[in-house]
This record gives sequence, structure tokens and C-alpha cells, in this order.
Amino acid sequence: MKKLLFLFTLFLVFSLSINAQNRLKIAIVDLKAGVGRTQSQVDGLSDMLTASLFETGRFTIVERTQVNKIMQERRIKSENLSNTDIRTLGNILEIDALLIGTINFIVTDRTLVDVITEMSTGEYNVDVRLVSVLTGEILSAAGGNQYGNQTERNLMRTIANELTENLIISISGSNNKEVIILYDYLYVYPEDLGKFTAMPQTIINSINRNNIFGFNDWRLPTADERDLLQANRHRLGLLNNTVYAHNNSFSSSGSYSVRLVRTGVLVQRNDPTPSAITYIEKTTHDFGTVPVLQGSVTTTFIVQNPTRSELNITNVQTNASWITADWVRTAISPGDSRAITIRMNINGRQRTNINRNIIVTLSNGERLNLNIIGYVE
Repeated sequence: MKKLLFLFTLFLVFSLSINAQNRLKIAIVDLKAGVGRTQSQVDGLSDMLTASLFETGRFTIVERTQVNKIMQERRIKSENLSNTDIRTLGNILEIDALLIGTINFIVTDRTLVDVITEMSTGEYNVDVRLVSVLTGEILSAAGGNQYGNQTERNLMRTIANELTENLIISISGSNNKEVIILYDYLYVYPEDLGKFTAMPQTIINSINRNNIFGFNDWRLPTADERDLLQANRHRLGLLNNTVYAHNNSFSSSGSYSVRLVRTGVLVQRNDPTPSAITYIEKTTHDFGTVPVLQGSVTTTFIVQNPTRSELNITNVQTNASWITADWVRTAISPGDSRAITIRMNINGRQRTNINRNIIVTLSNGERLNLNIIGYVE
């Protein structure tokens, strides 16, 4: 019963907060300085974390000076916050959650020059938590690892991304929204992830690892699919006056709202033989991580003919010169199948995320949407 009440509370909080420009209103209590760092150094890291959280597009953040003023007036100590203190701050600041945590720095090497310059080589150990002001429950957490070999600003960006990723998983796992299916094949994630200036691949990967809404192949839409989303703006609840991302949007500067899609089995409505026809079982292939020195990779999609008439594959449109398709041009007899071989030339495409839509046209006018994804390292 307690768990159900908590999930219901979460749903109410996020229904109000996320639907209002997809942002959760939070306040950041001064992060505590653990070993190896002074409070002034940690305050600087807290400012970087604030900026990185704001960049994710998921949060509205109360100014730190305002938070400190209220805490001084109410004599609330950041070192030992009680649930009552958290609720008090929530009511006064009108926030949904409070961010608290500790930053430690473990020295791994210290030279004579380091002593003179008061610098040292080491690793950060960060522990931050986003706490609901209504229940005191942890909505999201990040850290718990040793972070080395990166700048402090990149470290705070990593922590912000971890918090955002875990928050999205928490929200998606506890609400009762349902996937929307457009045109019998395009599955649409029921909510925006937020606004981003770079592809949120880490968040997308986490959503897929957790099989959110029952699927593990969510992705950014192609440009054509994004246009379909825009055409169904009101049904999907897309934000007005907002540019939504497609799989090539982040190659240019700008900020984009993100709504994910996946491709399901296309259903034919016009053939009276069976009421629903499956032409292809697997519509997405994940190459995973591919070394660029491999030169090229291939995969095969199987198109079957479950109708009572002969069927031809008339065209396979890859929309890229470095992706080619090959298939047998002869007719597919009823009950038979044909293979479409997709070859991807990855020369010169190091550190590239692959997310490409392929359109197969059949002689009966049906269009099948295939997708290939992966990463070239």
C-alpha cells in the first residue's frame, strides 16, 4: 500500500512538473565538502553542476542565494537535513525536489611541484541524490564511482547526465502512459525526454536497457518520421513552438526537444485474405560497436510473402551513398521469402553514431520501414 501511495504521489508530482515545459523544479543545497576538497572548491563544482543540469532541459533551478537565505532564516543546517527540513524548503521555495550530496577527492599522486602549487593528481568520489520534498524518497541518484582523467566541468556534466538518466527511468517506470502507434507501424514514446543540444545517447541506451514501455529499440526518428510526429502534434501532445530532433539534427548547433520512436511490423489493411499481414519480422538491426578498420559491415532482412499473389520488391531506398542494398529481383511466390542484404561502408566514419532508416517498396504499393543502428569507433 505504501509503495502504491508513493507511485501515485510520484505521478501527481511529475504530471504537474514535467508537463509544464518538461521541467522539474529543484533547489540545490550546498554540496558538502568531504575529504580532499575545501568548501569553496566544492561550491565552484556545485555551480558547474547547476549549469550542467540546466543544460539537460529537464530542470528549473532555484537560485542558490535564495536557497541559502531561506535556510538561514529557518536555521536549517545543510549538514543534517531532516524530512521536516526538506518539506519546509519544498513548501517555501515551491519546488518538487531537493538535490543534496557530498564530494570527496582522493589524492593518488603528489609531487613537489604539486605541494608548491597546492595542486595534486587524484580521483573524485561523488555522491548526489535528488529527494522528493513530498515523501523524502530518493527520485534519482548519481555518483558512487571514482571519476578520474577528466576535467571538473566534464565531471559535473557526467553527474548531471547520470541524474537525468536515472530520473527519466524512474518517471517512465512509474507512470501509466501508453505507447502511441501511428500508421500501424510507427511506435511513439509517450513523453518528451527533454531539450538537448547534443544527442542524448546515454539516456536512450539506458531506456533500452531497462525495456521501458516493453521495448528495447527506441531511437531518434528519421527526418520523415519526425514530420509524421509533427503532423500528429495534438494527438502526441508535442510542445508548441518547439523544434523536435531527428537523427541528423545534432550535426548542427541548436537545442531540440526529443521524442523517441521505434518501428514495428507494418500491417496491410487492403488485402482481404488475412486481416493482418506480416511482411517482415525483424525491422531493426543493431550492429553494436564496430571498429572503423573493419571497412564495411552487412546485415540481412527477410521479406516474406504471406499473400495469395506474387509479390516483388520494387525498390530499396537507403538514402545514403555509403549504404547499399542488394536483393533478387524475381517475384516472391505466396509463402516464399527473399533476403535484402544491406552493406554499410564505414571507412572514414570513426566516432559516428549510426541511425539510418531504409524504405522498402513492394509491388502492391506497401512501404516497409527498416532501421540500422550502431556506433563506429
